[in-house]
Amino acid sequence: MMFKWMYSKSCLALLGAALLVSTQANADDDQDNEINVWYDLEWIAEQRQEHPLVGRLWDVAEEQFIDWEQLRQQLPRSGWILLGEQHDHPDHHQLQRWFIERLASGDNLGNVAMEMIASDQQEAIDQWQGDVDNLVPDELNWPERGWPWQHYAAQVTSALRYAERLVAGDLSTVEKSEVRENLDKIERYSDSHNVFLADLVVSSHCNLFPADRADPMVAMQIARDQYMAEQLARFSVAQKVSVFIAGSGHVRADYGVPKWLPDELPRITIILQAVGGSEDPSSYLADRHNDEQPADLILFVPALPERDYCAELLEQMQR
Repeated sequence: MMFKWMYSKSCLALLGAALLVSTQANADDDQDNEINVWYDLEWIAEQRQEHPLVGRLWDVAEEQFIDWEQLRQQLPRSGWILLGEQHDHPDHHQLQRWFIERLASGDNLGNVAMEMIASDQQEAIDQWQGDVDNLVPDELNWPERGWPWQHYAAQVTSALRYAERLVAGDLSTVEKSEVRENLDKIERYSDSHNVFLADLVVSSHCNLFPADRADPMVAMQIARDQYMAEQLARFSVAQKVSVFIAGSGHVRADYGVPKWLPDELPRITIILQAVGGSEDPSSYLADRHNDEQPADLILFVPALPERDYCAELLEQMQR
């Protein structure tokens, strides 16, 4: 085991050397330099790779672009970076691994928590912490149907290798069943929050049912957000920066997990965002609860080919 520990430290040293580049960029740097702070990641999504926002990090409150060096100066020590993903976007996945390994290379990484890991997997996950040789997803009781291993293998492996602990970020199936049986016991944030989430649920299900039938799903979303927030509060690491990986809806500061976090817990929310037709960064994430800030930062990446998710859903329902 000592050999594996020494091997991991050596890997981190090599990783740090490999990732070390000049980050002396300032507000006057040209766009190419700003894009290159992501250490020449090769984008996987092929749509709109030349879009002027791709690779740029937008500060929502200040309405300006920042680079990695500026973000590094404000890392939430003893807290969390929350990364909000689109679940099927490969560039979101490779950026998640980038953040884990970049923080590890500077000895800044605390824990990693993932929505994709349920509470009843924790014991299996713990068996592989720091020792990922011959790891296979079955050993982690990995839920392949919901979370394809090919999407998350790199992030899980990096977290097991470099983080202090890889932490479950979601309720188990049994716990979700208990929520369904006790919907009236779920603490609500506000009436407007309920209404906003109900509208999101309906639109995400292609308007197949009215908002007044969405409340069980709203309650489940809230219960899951509350659990995630509890996990982040419980597993923060003093003077380290931990990483939380989840869908963008959970990471949204105006209605997701941050609503339930203790005020004193440091955090930065980053939405990983595929570019659209607009070149105006402030036009993204425009649908906000109570006009609140949806995230601290938006990191733009190329787009995937357009899909008609509603047509796919209807086809599944007709089978």
